Amino acid sequence: MARLLDPIIFEQPLNERTRLFLRLERLFHRIEHHTNMDSHWDSQACIRYLVELCEIANRGDLKTDIIKELERQFSALKPLMDEPSIDHSRLDALLERQQALQASIYNTDGRMTQRMRSDELIAAIQQRTCMPGGGCDFDLPAYHLWLCQPLAQRIQKVEEWTAPFEHAREAISLCLEVLRLSAQSKTLVAEQGFYNQTLDTRRPPQLLRVIIGRDLACYPEISAGKHRFSIRFFQLPDTYERPVPCEDDIEFSLSSCGV
Repeated sequence: MARLLDPIIFEQPLNERTRLFLRLERLFHRIEHHTNMDSHWDSQACIRYLVELCEIANRGDLKTDIIKELERQFSALKPLMDEPSIDHSRLDALLERQQALQASIYNTDGRMTQRMRSDELIAAIQQRTCMPGGGCDFDLPAYHLWLCQPLAQRIQKVEEWTAPFEHAREAISLCLEVLRLSAQSKTLVAEQGFYNQTLDTRRPPQLLRVIIGRDLACYPEISAGKHRFSIRFFQLPDTYERPVPCEDDIEFSLSSCGV
């Protein structure tokens, strides 16, 4: 489809666990991006995202959420080994990887955030950076000194802080990959910019993916309940103006992902 050669993907989680995993995935990507950049501005961005990672991971039992999702996906995929049309070697490798990650996370001692929570510099940064404009050198001279260290030293410290999250990062990435690949996209049309569909309650999806051509210059707002979801497309003429509902028919692709 020509319009989707340069696509934009919009994802909508349909439960709290998927929402949590998407937030964490985005933070892991941001941390990885800024870690290897040389400027102290990148190091500051990296630390900010590390603090956010710590705050999100502290809100609940992240280990339990990841283990439960790995177990759920494993139980759903294991019976597929009896299907003759399945690539058994590929599926077997996936199941082994899920079990290995589950064991690694289960055997992790304490909370993943324990190392960062016991770090005096991180604690000071958390206190100061929550205020607008906080984190200046006069607020945190120790932080300013750390930011002026050679890149190799900064990378080493960031890797030390993030090491307890490594298995969690890998598991979340795998769970989301399995989820995203669980459904093939369907080409649909939102008549006058609106589309709605009933959800399959026997096998409810965990994630919706809406894919549209960049040239359409519009975005979807997705509303979902237990039994149905709707998509309304909007145009953004200017950031100073309110978004305008699309009145034209919008061609898009939809993936309803669930395992």
